[in-house]
Amino acid sequence: MGNKIASATISVPAPGHGVVDWIEVHPAYRGHGVGGRLLKACLRLMYHLGVRHVIGQLDDHNLDADNGHGRIGAHIVSSRAGFVTAAQLTTYRSG
Repeated sequence: MGNKIASATISVPAPGHGVVDWIEVHPAYRGHGVGGRLLKACLRLMYHLGVRHVIGQLDDHNLDADNGHGRIGAHIVSSRAGFVTAAQLTTYRSG
C-alpha cells in the first residue's frame, strides 16, 4: 500500500448542513491542486447526501507551521471553491 498524500474529514451535523472539518495535504504534494480536488470531492459527496449549506473551519493558531504555506494554501483553495469569510472565531489558550 502507498503513502498517504492527503486526507479529509467532513460531517453532516444537521439535515442539509455540512462542515469541512479538516483537509490535510502532505507538504511534498502541496501546490499541485491536490487540496482543491479533495475539497471538490468532499463538496460533491455532501451534495449527494442532501447538504446545501457548507461551512469550513480554517485555523490561524499554527501560522508558523510549514512557514505558513499550508494556511495560505487553505485560504486559496477555499476561496477558489466559493467559500467566503463570514465570521471569525476567537479562542483562548492557557499556558
